[in-house]
Amino acid sequence: MTQANTVHIVGIGSDHGDDRIGWILVRRLAHSYPWPRQVHWHCLRDVQELLDRLDGQGTWVLVDAVCCAAAPGSSLRLTWPDDQLPALPPGNTHSFDVAGVLHMAQVLGQLPPLVVIWAIAGSCFDPGAPLSTALEAAVPALADRIAQDIWQLCTSEQAARP
Repeated sequence: MTQANTVHIVGIGSDHGDDRIGWILVRRLAHSYPWPRQVHWHCLRDVQELLDRLDGQGTWVLVDAVCCAAAPGSSLRLTWPDDQLPALPPGNTHSFDVAGVLHMAQVLGQLPPLVVIWAIAGSCFDPGAPLSTALEAAVPALADRIAQDIWQLCTSEQAARP
């Protein structure tokens, strides 16, 4: 069971082009900073795997690629619930979307008190394709912004709420 002050960082993705950005960012973040012990790292292939992990505790930060009209590499930080989330389709490789999984977690009593979603715009989600050059160039700035957010969550009262 997750403790109330635990912060989970979850990269959601696949090996299909820009859909791997969640994994890339989470791995980079996990190895780039001396994080407190309360931070836990996860890379998931399917957003449905969240249902097996969510237990109504802690703070969860989800990093996932989305297919949208925004420039590749641009990002949007949302706090669940947010009406914008259902309008941001995943990078076409998930069998279920983030909003659907979080709704289900709420119904099952598994929704944590704070869920932050970093939606990263991608452009290519073809099977086996590499990360696009636009996203590759955006990784350092995205990692810095997400790292700042994680540090704030770790030190805020929000991360400590039961």
